[in-house]
Order: sequence, then C-alpha cells, then structure tokens
Amino acid sequence: MSFPSAHANSIHSVCGLALKVNMPSVVKVCTVLFKHWRWRVNEFASILPADERECARRYHRREDQERFVITRALTRHICAAYAGLEPHAVMFRRTSFGKPYLATEERACHRKIEFNVSHSGDCVLIAWTEGGPVGVDVEAVEPYRRVSSTEIASSAFSADECAVLSSVTAEETAATFYRIWVRKEAVLKADGCGVGGPLKSFSVAVWTPVGTRWLDEVSFTSSDRVWSIVDLTPAPAHVAAVAVPLGAIVEKCNLFPE
Repeated sequence: MSFPSAHANSIHSVCGLALKVNMPSVVKVCTVLFKHWRWRVNEFASILPADERECARRYHRREDQERFVITRALTRHICAAYAGLEPHAVMFRRTSFGKPYLATEERACHRKIEFNVSHSGDCVLIAWTEGGPVGVDVEAVEPYRRVSSTEIASSAFSADECAVLSSVTAEETAATFYRIWVRKEAVLKADGCGVGGPLKSFSVAVWTPVGTRWLDEVSFTSSDRVWSIVDLTPAPAHVAAVAVPLGAIVEKCNLFPE
C-alpha cells in the first residue's frame, strides 16, 4: 500500500507495506476486502490480546470469526505504525459512548491519532487522521431486506430524509436507504455518540422538485459541530460514507497483502 507524498512527513510499515503518515488536515480512508487477507488469519490472531481472541471465538460462523480477526489486526497494524509500537503492544480503550480510541499514543509518540472502523459484507473501511474526529460507515446493499426500510426510516430518518426515500422508485429504494443510513452513521460516529445518538435530529439529504440534494455539510445540533460528508463506493454492492471536520482532505486507498 502506498500513498501520495504531498502530505507525508514520515514513513512506517503496515503488514510489510509502505505507510506515509499524513499531516493533520488529511484523513486516510482505506478499503480492505476480506477475501484478500484470509490466508493471514492465523498470523493475525497471534497479535490479538486474549480478550479479542475470545470475542472472535464467540461468533458461530467461521467467516465472521475471520472478519473480526482481520479487522482488529489490520487496525492494530495501522495504529502501531503511527505510535511507533509493535502491533501486539497497541492498547485500545472506549469512550462512554463506545467509540474506540488509541490509548497508547500520548505515551508512545505524543501524537493524537483518531481512527474509526466499519465492516459489512466482504468489505472493511479503516479511517485515520491526526486532524480531529472521524467517522466511517459501510453497508452491503441488500435489495430484499427482512425488515422494511420504510419501517426503519420512520423511526430513524428525519422528515426530509423520509421524503427523499418516498420519492424514489422501488428499484432505487434499497440503494437510497443505505446511502442515507451510512451518511447518518458516519456523522454519529465522528461526533462520538454512535447509533444511539439522535438520528432524527439532522438531515443528510433533502428532497427538492428537481431531485434529491445530498448535503456535503451537516450541522449536528447536539454538539454544535459541522461535519463534511464524503460518499464512497468501496466495492460492488456496497455503499459507504466518511464524516470529517470541515476543511479536511479525504484520501482513499486500498490495502492489499504483499
């Protein structure tokens, strides 16, 4: 994995690949496809602490166990590169709202690294920066949901977003629903309150007579913050979004094994 050098000030290694550390105004968003990394599951499991290995074992399906291990291990590798540590030495903590953060950064390198992770289907997104909070969400699009998307929208979407969902054709409903959902989730995760936050209190899209307007900036009233939203298509049949502080530069990349 290599990054453009314009905003880099040093180089580390992630899983044997070059990693250029970005300046504070840059947010990296990396796409990982599980199918490319399954052959390293046993190696990755060896760097996880006992509690994370136990969490992996609780999944009933082997593929879910592998996804958990790969996601945690690659997140550790990236954070370790920034903190100047071995991956097994990285320590994570969670805020009172459940958002994970790197607990070793201050002691190790005097730098505050923010990161966020999301996975769905065969895809995981890892976002990281030194420029402030970041939130990311990805969903595999399921055209036929067991639970009606309109039912979920009525309890989670704003009036503007419900109007957008009602305006599209049946064929467009699933993609529109997921696009609204990942944008809202990214904002909530960036703000630090997660899915339990006030979903209906803000809008990421509005209906107009000429079509849907997807908002590039969103005001989050509960914290008085304004977030910039960038849409992503990390893999076929997946939609995603990242929420970053205003003025941040989003750089996308893909992480492949050596």
